Amino acid sequence: MLRIIPVAGLAVLSEADFEELDRRLSLMEGTGAWIQIVTTWNTLVAESVGEVVDAFYDRNLYLASLRFGYVAGIDVEDFEKICMIADESAGRTIIILRPGEISSEELEQMYDVAATYKVKVLLEPGNPSELRRVSRAIGSFAGGVIGLSMTEEDYPSTNSFAEALRSNLQITRNLNISNYEEGRPASILIPSQYNNPKLLRFLVKQRFEGFLTLFYGRGSVDDAWLIRQILSLKEQLALLEERED
Repeated sequence: MLRIIPVAGLAVLSEADFEELDRRLSLMEGTGAWIQIVTTWNTLVAESVGEVVDAFYDRNLYLASLRFGYVAGIDVEDFEKICMIADESAGRTIIILRPGEISSEELEQMYDVAATYKVKVLLEPGNPSELRRVSRAIGSFAGGVIGLSMTEEDYPSTNSFAEALRSNLQITRNLNISNYEEGRPASILIPSQYNNPKLLRFLVKQRFEGFLTLFYGRGSVDDAWLIRQILSLKEQLALLEERED
């Protein structure tokens, strides 16, 4: 199994989107793809565990992570429900975006619940100053329950992204990557705004282990096109890891 697992990020932002999820996943059946659900706190807690995870089992696909923005005043019971969903997933990972305002008390509560369910909680800062604060907060927790997620789109170039990542690799378990040409989504392995082949070489050389998630936050892409990008990325990673070993 690859140390770096390619993941397709799918936006599922409403109840109607969840009703469409099985149809979308049916187009990916047989690919063995790993999927990140990009959603909102309120949308996710309104769904039952089965409504989120059953379609993945039915289609022989893997739910890698649940990703949503931080909501102030986290309800512990609702967070436990999200942990229950993650507990039934293949990746057992929750990603919380823009957690800059999260209190130490809230983080401790999340740690306790996540540790009980043996799931990971990754905090994803939205800018370099928030990254420093979040990295320090993660360092105060043991056992790997709390970790880091980072997004390439938060940086102007692959070089600046890799530089920010370099000092945080040990606690990072998910990276969201994308690519654009003249502001429009572009193939992940053709250097344009971002040089992802260079990033892959860096990650393999540094022996990064975790999810590498393709998610185009600045524009919509077709699911079938996204899966083709994932398969190409998987092939490239396999070649690079074989050479490194």
